[in-house]
Amino acid sequence: MLWQYDATGDGLAFSHVQILWDRVWHGPLYYLIQGFAAWDWDLVLRPKEIFSQSYDAAWAVLGLAAACWLGWRRRFNEAWLLAGTVLLPLSTQLHSLPRFVGTSPIFLFVVLDLVARIRRPELLAACFGAMGLYQGVMVVEWFIAANVTY
Repeated sequence: MLWQYDATGDGLAFSHVQILWDRVWHGPLYYLIQGFAAWDWDLVLRPKEIFSQSYDAAWAVLGLAAACWLGWRRRFNEAWLLAGTVLLPLSTQLHSLPRFVGTSPIFLFVVLDLVARIRRPELLAACFGAMGLYQGVMVVEWFIAANVTY
């Protein structure tokens, strides 16, 4: 904030820029309800100009569930950081939540923790294979500008 104040004269420039993107603060619950009420899953595989609010809301719930799991495991610092990573952007819109949650190192640590609990080597290998395949698909989807990656 000090750097932004020095560079732009506005220490809250990161917040004020939301207006340029037509984002308004209504709080996380408002956008979460709005996202699931839209029930527009058919938009997931369309170009980025058309966004699925339900898909984005599902990512928010996934991120919050991971934060709750971390809290239950008494990893409070990680839980608060992940919850903030989800709740702050969720307070202004659902847009970009798949990226915020899916690329969060803390969320990825949760996925790794859950996968590492698998004791059967063939299931563990299948999980890691599926995760690698998922990453490959996401890279391709990103380059063809699919909605699932935004």
